[in-house]
Amino acid sequence: MVQRSLIAALAALLLVPAAAQAATVSVHDGVLHVAGTAGSERIMFDQLNGGSISVWNMGIDDDLAAGSGCIQTSPSQAQCAPDGIERTLVELGGGDDEYLPGRFTIPTRVEGGAGDDTLADDTGVDELYGGEGDDVLWMDAGPDADPDVLYGGPGYDQASYGQFRGDGGIGVRLSIDGVANDGVPGEGDDIHTDIEALNGGYDDDVLIGTPGDNELDGRSGHDVLYGLGGDDLLRGGEDTDQLYGGEGFDVADYSWEWDPVVVTLDGQANDGTSGENDLVSGDIEGAVGGYGDDVLTGNAGDGLLAGLEGDDRIVDPGGEDLLEGDDGDDEIEAADGAADGVLCGDGFDAVWRDPGDEVDGDCERVTAGRRSVTPTPTPTPTPTATATATPTAGPVRNTVFPTRRPRPAQAPDVTPPTATVLQSTGRARAATLRRSGLLLTVRCNEICRASAEITGSRGTVASGARPGLSFQERRMRVRLSAAGKRALRPGRYQLKVTLTDRAGNKTTIVRPLRVK
Repeated sequence: MVQRSLIAALAALLLVPAAAQAATVSVHDGVLHVAGTAGSERIMFDQLNGGSISVWNMGIDDDLAAGSGCIQTSPSQAQCAPDGIERTLVELGGGDDEYLPGRFTIPTRVEGGAGDDTLADDTGVDELYGGEGDDVLWMDAGPDADPDVLYGGPGYDQASYGQFRGDGGIGVRLSIDGVANDGVPGEGDDIHTDIEALNGGYDDDVLIGTPGDNELDGRSGHDVLYGLGGDDLLRGGEDTDQLYGGEGFDVADYSWEWDPVVVTLDGQANDGTSGENDLVSGDIEGAVGGYGDDVLTGNAGDGLLAGLEGDDRIVDPGGEDLLEGDDGDDEIEAADGAADGVLCGDGFDAVWRDPGDEVDGDCERVTAGRRSVTPTPTPTPTPTATATATPTAGPVRNTVFPTRRPRPAQAPDVTPPTATVLQSTGRARAATLRRSGLLLTVRCNEICRASAEITGSRGTVASGARPGLSFQERRMRVRLSAAGKRALRPGRYQLKVTLTDRAGNKTTIVRPLRVK
């Protein structure tokens, strides 16, 4: 009888659901310690006039358990006595976590751990570690800001000073070099080399990349961007900016711009919207338009010109280029004596081509040879004097700019691109596929061309192709051929996406697809 009662009691215990794991906060040996979980946390500290330290886990249904030196005030809040606390360590663990700024001045180190984390600087923070995943480090800046150390870790990580509004016209100088020379003059932030992207603030900034691939975004102000080595994506933002690519394959990005832009890869200060007068250096290989009716003109080298939205005109003077119109009624002048790839996209598009050009089947009007009559182009901003790669007047006082050097011989690129493919579901209806194809979102960590096909027991029924720009998600549509529409039946298929970089290295991603 006793044995039966014991077994029943054990069974009842096994039926009780385990309590959800909570983040914890405690004090040990002068360190205020927050330990996260495998889930996603949103941690914030607050301390007023040296009083008790309040700690919150502000995520939905996220709990915070008080340990030694702290008391529980609610399921998601604890208070800790400040006596003897010298430092704070926040270890957020797995999940997509956030560290939020508060009124807290005790020196703090924040570690994001695995997951895509967003970590914000505040008065007390002096070390930010993104950890694994794609992380964003939001930074404070200014003459009174404490120096910070920023580490990205594995993944694609950004250091953003986008909330900084400047002080007397002085912006930030940011360089991904592991040296304590970042922020406003004299601030001494240290951005380490495992960070891939920089965002400037509201004032006049200088952003400097690395020998690797970077994304630089000046945002507001008169900014100067240097990609240095690698394949870089350069976005000047509002106001008059200067963009220098350096070594590698670099792209000037105006995809965010609603007004029409004129971009010419000639090193003249005549680029951007009307009157903007950006300078896109001649060592930049590509340009991407925005939502307006844009005019993009390349140079004699190999490159990339992509119009995106609007009725765009794309002019290729020379070199082996990838030319893309995308949405709108576009005009693509590819006849330059070199072998180019041409993608037109939606709309009624016109192409002038050479015999060796590869022109996609979605181009409605294709003419052999050069364009005989040049239309009146969109008005170009009044050019100013040609700027050099080392501006004499910069927005940041006493700044030493990097010097332009000849490109040294480089080892062959043998590294396959890193890519992601997003699809809303692994299922599709046959009627929808026949009518409009399958829409995918593709992202590549360098300049890539994406090709995709859907195969089944009867062979390939659909295919598609388009470029994948560095660091940007791009949509591509996989369309069925006439034979594919006839062959398509409900059943199991395979979606295969291949991304090829400029050196010919390939990455292939295979996903199952069920057609109903």
